[in-house]
Amino acid sequence: MSLGNSGDDTFKIGRYRPIPLFLERVSAYWKFVWKCWRTAFDWTVLLYIVVPAIWIGGGTYLDWLRDPPVWMSGIPAALPLAVVGLVFSGGRLRTFADAGDGLFLNRNRTWTKGFTCMGLVYSAVVHAVLSVSVIPVLLPLWKNGEGYSAGFLMAMAVFSVLWGMSWTLLRDLISRTGIGWWKRIFLFLLRTASVALFVGVGLMAAKSASFWGVAAGIVGMVTIGIGWLRFRARGTFLHELGLEREAFLSAVGWLLRDTMEKKPLPKLSRPVFLSRSVTLFRKRGTIERLAESWIKSLIRRFDNVRLLLFFTVLGAAAVGLVPLFLSFAVWLVLPLLLLGWLQGQWRYWLSEDFVSLFRWEEATAEKAGEKARFMLSLPIVGLWAVEIAVRQGLAYGGAAWIGLAVIPAAGWIWLRAVNPMVTGMGRFRRQLKGGAARHVPEVTEVPDA
Repeated sequence: MSLGNSGDDTFKIGRYRPIPLFLERVSAYWKFVWKCWRTAFDWTVLLYIVVPAIWIGGGTYLDWLRDPPVWMSGIPAALPLAVVGLVFSGGRLRTFADAGDGLFLNRNRTWTKGFTCMGLVYSAVVHAVLSVSVIPVLLPLWKNGEGYSAGFLMAMAVFSVLWGMSWTLLRDLISRTGIGWWKRIFLFLLRTASVALFVGVGLMAAKSASFWGVAAGIVGMVTIGIGWLRFRARGTFLHELGLEREAFLSAVGWLLRDTMEKKPLPKLSRPVFLSRSVTLFRKRGTIERLAESWIKSLIRRFDNVRLLLFFTVLGAAAVGLVPLFLSFAVWLVLPLLLLGWLQGQWRYWLSEDFVSLFRWEEATAEKAGEKARFMLSLPIVGLWAVEIAVRQGLAYGGAAWIGLAVIPAAGWIWLRAVNPMVTGMGRFRRQLKGGAARHVPEVTEVPDA
């Protein structure tokens, strides 16, 4: 059912003009989203969580605004600018396209141009609302900053709207012209560069307020140029439908995160890693085949690779930011977290519709899971070990550099020791839930991945 249907079956020609129909769809969309949110935010949530949070948070904000804490003076000026730049580099161009438009309305070029113009106006309004919402929240961080006057903040609000519009149009242009994993990487790098450039402009404008005008003029011309290209673009209907689907799922999908089993959508694009059938284990027994199948299934999904990279970077930061003597303790705990997450992914993969058709002994599955987890965890744990060894060598020098060989070897031993512990903990949890392992006839062959 279209979100733009108001329930009135009377045919009114004026209703199907771009502006009235666009406003009707915007209203219907947010009404529907609000109804979905109301299923989670009932009066008890508002009374016991939202109202106290607003009361406590608002009081803390006013206290910080009147008398900023001492620790705020140590926050670099680039941090609030980076927050603003990050917020304004995440927008999408919304046209509220509907699948039924492809029958008649989308064939009218005047109508599509009108909807595109309304989408640009809607995007500008959203960015204006963000500017008057985000920037005041960060006022305590700017209050004592040099050059951050009221005029500076007002100029930054105007510039942020133009910046957000230019990024929205640029992202829409790239999304329409590229496919595959390289587009995601390019957008990530472009967004990082966008935030860095926004911070640079803000720091320069703090020294010379007139710089806002120059920067706003340049960004405004870029926005007009990309907007003109988007206004004249053709064949964007399917792209607009995809954006609307993603926007709706991002608005209400979190409500269903823990209420239903999520299955990945089948994709026709070629995986980034292990796109060809390769052999990971020299031995070709049942355990090795099962472990290899899961490793390939995990690595071929980009979201899993992204989580592994995120965990690697987060662990490296945890090991590198604490004192050296504490980094060893942190390094010993991190593999337990990594193995626990991989254990959850392993059990989830075993419950997949296709994989569950094959049956093997529980001992075989546990050994295969241990082998796969060890192979996936060893490079990450080894990287953390090298980081600690380098810190130790730089701190003490001389014989301390022997740690480059000793600490990774100790990590290999530690990983071999705790990996079976994770398996045992998983088995114990399943037994507590009443899902004790059932011994069934073992499969002698597992299909190659």
